[in-house]
Amino acid sequence: MKQHAIAATMALGGLILAALAAPPAVTAPSALVKAVSTGELSSGPSQGPQSRGGTAWTAVKAPLPPGAAKNPHAGLWGVACPSASACVAVGYYTDSAGSQQVLLLTGHGAAWTATTAPLPPGADRKARNGPEPPTALYSLTCPSVSVCVATGYYTDSLGSFDGLLLTKQGPAWTAAAAPMPGGGSMGVVYDVACPSPATCVAVGSADSGPQRGVLLTRHGSAWTATAAPPPAHAGTVTNVLLTTVTCPSADSCVATGGYINSSGRQWPLLVTGHGTSWKTTAAPLPAGAASTADAGLSRAACPAATACAATGVYTNPSGGYQPFVLTGHGSAWTAAPAPLPADAAATSSLAGTGLSHVACPSADSCVATGHYTDTAGQQHELLLTGHGAAWKLATAPLPAGAATNPKASLWQVACPSISACIATGYYTDKAGSQQVLLLTGHGAAWKLATAPLPAGAATNPKTSLLYATCQSATTCVVAGDYTDSTGSRQGMLLTGPA
Repeated sequence: MKQHAIAATMALGGLILAALAAPPAVTAPSALVKAVSTGELSSGPSQGPQSRGGTAWTAVKAPLPPGAAKNPHAGLWGVACPSASACVAVGYYTDSAGSQQVLLLTGHGAAWTATTAPLPPGADRKARNGPEPPTALYSLTCPSVSVCVATGYYTDSLGSFDGLLLTKQGPAWTAAAAPMPGGGSMGVVYDVACPSPATCVAVGSADSGPQRGVLLTRHGSAWTATAAPPPAHAGTVTNVLLTTVTCPSADSCVATGGYINSSGRQWPLLVTGHGTSWKTTAAPLPAGAASTADAGLSRAACPAATACAATGVYTNPSGGYQPFVLTGHGSAWTAAPAPLPADAAATSSLAGTGLSHVACPSADSCVATGHYTDTAGQQHELLLTGHGAAWKLATAPLPAGAATNPKASLWQVACPSISACIATGYYTDKAGSQQVLLLTGHGAAWKLATAPLPAGAATNPKTSLLYATCQSATTCVVAGDYTDSTGSRQGMLLTGPA
């Protein structure tokens, strides 16, 4: 089937990947994808580091390879730092022929080097008619300074979308087509986790025939593919899709996704195991879910093999979408509705509410980020802390210059320790411009951090910070994009303290 797995997402009701899609105001390589300090975010660009009690965040424009277009339409979609002096970022840019290419960056701080990602033999780098670019990366992990793995898709010479596996061994990157059980087209590889430099697990979707969830396991340099087993008592399962994976150890991983059950409803899916041994569980829903609910999972975090948390969304009896949290491991999971502010709407659209990310620095300490819609139809940032069945709302501050309807969301969270986290996202100011939202803190105590922009940013930078990693309790890197003064979209990297 010669179409991107996003078409499969539509078949699955759009829930599984909805929380993984980039916000509409952010220039994205496709409809899909796969943060404190005192002071306020400025409503306009900053031309350099800004002080916060003797420490500062610094911003640099992402460099591009030779051959990039004058208006490169670039952005960053992931960053990983196995050490304080070695980071890798992945993204995209448009070349001088108008085709979108995959971007690889290596470096740290203000010193980064750009290369164009290699692709498997037979790949077609040329732009095609339609909404999807010829290639894109959705996930990146670096279990060591010398080993990194990135996943996504590429277009072959026949116009089919195939899963892409990029592996860095030492300074060199190699590209391979993702294998699939029984052959056929892999479609796309959405996420990857590497509990050790020699062991990785990736998840994705096979596009040939009904959608099939696929688990890819890497030992050394070889990848093997295993089909996700269908959940017991699900009846006729027409489509299965896996979108995220986390591995607290080499012999324990949790993948999340969804499937269509025999009643035609989308149901969240949990797959646990390692290697070629996997078990599938249909995730439970909160007691307040509709009897004919649709539901999906966005992300899971497992600080230990016996302690995991996952975030998702479900429909209530009124037909509105509500966020929820799963906790557990193996085949034992419990579901609870996420706490919401008193002004949250009882019913909301899928785009109007949800939890996009969760991080757990310990088994009894987690942070979840997202957004909700209030009774006036205004969208606000959402920040939760807790574990198990005990989750609480945390106040996520906005700058004084935020609009009455800030259209705000917190996109990702990274926690190098239980007492230091960063949350990243965006909000709209009173002038109608989308600005960076960067918070640091933990528990109930969160503060705004000042996020500078690279020199030459536009007055309305339309900026978002989406992807964050922290290599220590004092140093984090955030990747995103912005608009410069010429109207070009550029990638951006921020380095600063947690």
